[in-house]
Amino acid sequence: MQAYFVQRMELYEKRKAHMLAVLRDAHGKLSNQARFIKEFMDGDLEIARRPEKDIVADLTSGGYLPIYPTAAKKQAAAAADAAEDDEDDAAPAGGYAYLLNMNIRSLTMFVGHQQLSLVCWCFCTDTGGQ
Repeated sequence: MQAYFVQRMELYEKRKAHMLAVLRDAHGKLSNQARFIKEFMDGDLEIARRPEKDIVADLTSGGYLPIYPTAAKKQAAAAADAAEDDEDDAAPAGGYAYLLNMNIRSLTMFVGHQQLSLVCWCFCTDTGGQ
């Protein structure tokens, strides 16, 4: 029984670490989307009638996190090294597709405020250190 308990505790710790990593990734994505919508609504970020490369450069300099699909994370790391050498061959959106492919309706004030509320409600509440 004791051996089973030790083994299960190890698995529970691994599961908890994985779940926390998933939540951190979701928090980063939602926070970036909310900030993107807010900057767009405030007029700080101009995306209309601009080349995608320029928008990606603004997102990079603005501190937005590039997020790649899970299966492509390893390929993206290798591609990022290659992209530094030859920027014209890489896909312009890179890890910012989750921002640039957002529905235009999500860039309205109503939906923007909903997104900000969601981020605050999900991640700003005090969970008592858990």
